[in-house]
Amino acid sequence: MNVAIVMDSKRPKVIEAIHECTDAILGQFLKDNDTKMDVVLNTILVHMGLIKSEDKIKPIADLSGILVTLAYVCKQEYFPVKLKNILTVFIAKPHPALNRCVEARDQLLSALYT
Repeated sequence: MNVAIVMDSKRPKVIEAIHECTDAILGQFLKDNDTKMDVVLNTILVHMGLIKSEDKIKPIADLSGILVTLAYVCKQEYFPVKLKNILTVFIAKPHPALNRCVEARDQLLSALYT
């Protein structure tokens, strides 16, 4: 999640670096392992503030970078369809944090529905 926070859509080298880091981390983590999908999804949703955490994790204030990064990630071969479907449910629901970054949210929803 911290990698995606620095997302800047006007800096292609930053975007490329974030994509490489994300592929390296999630690609390995999700590779042939359904049990880790729940951990990934829970972590994403907690850091986005879409579900509460027992550990009192403070949600990220600006979700734009995470949403744009997820739009990239959900198109990758390693990202399970099951995870896409569950993520779609949460992103499609109205939420104040998501309402502050409509363009990035729409980009993610478009990627999730394709």
